[in-house]
Amino acid sequence: MSQASDFASALRFLLSSLERQTSKVPIGLLIRYWEWMTETKFPGKEGGLGEVYNVLKGVDGITIYDHFFVTTRSENDGTSTDDIDIRMLRLSINQMEYFGKYR
Repeated sequence: MSQASDFASALRFLLSSLERQTSKVPIGLLIRYWEWMTETKFPGKEGGLGEVYNVLKGVDGITIYDHFFVTTRSENDGTSTDDIDIRMLRLSINQMEYFGKYR
């Protein structure tokens, strides 16, 4: 049981470190970094993406979104990558409307 909690905490730590560098963390990137850092195969990798999903779903504090990306951020904390993308999209639309009206 302690190996499972060690795995979960190590995976959350790695993911939160990657989130500081990029707003979206692809599952493949997380797996490659895990294997590079630990020099072990990521659990479930041999079973394909479905098996990797099952491993990631079993780790508290990690959320899968967009089928290819993962996060440790809560959807309600205002820092979700999806929220940031939507805000940027709205800003771009507002700027286009502004320049269209006032040129």
